Amino acid sequence: MVNVARGRPDDLTYGSVGVGTSPHLAAETLLQATDVRMVHAPYANGTQGLNDVIGGRLDVMWDYPLTSLPHVREGRLRALAVTDSQRVALAGEVPTVAEAGLPGAEFVPWAGLFVPARTSTMVVVVLPPTLVRGLRKFSGW
Repeated sequence: MVNVARGRPDDLTYGSVGVGTSPHLAAETLLQATDVRMVHAPYANGTQGLNDVIGGRLDVMWDYPLTSLPHVREGRLRALAVTDSQRVALAGEVPTVAEAGLPGAEFVPWAGLFVPARTSTMVVVVLPPTLVRGLRKFSGW
């Protein structure tokens, strides 16, 4: 992808789920690390972007594993790399960007769980371990 983009600056399009989102910033990190230029196509939701990649209307998409991996497993998309510094448990067969020959293009998004400031102390104490149990049960983590 990087070699093709180098040969066709500003000709390839990449999608994300919006300006300033983790996938957008991951894409920009990779583009800066490789000195490649592509045109950003922000989408209101990932489904539209993934459908456009599958349909050939968008060249590549930076997306979250949970929404894109089903398409990879069904043969509609090809996963090129994950932006984490280590392989993702959900897709151990997909190399990291460094393993794919692009060191310096790693981008690890951060997310937090927030509640209103006035949330009771009991809820604040009980919520994290409950969330962890739920994630382990439903994600295989």
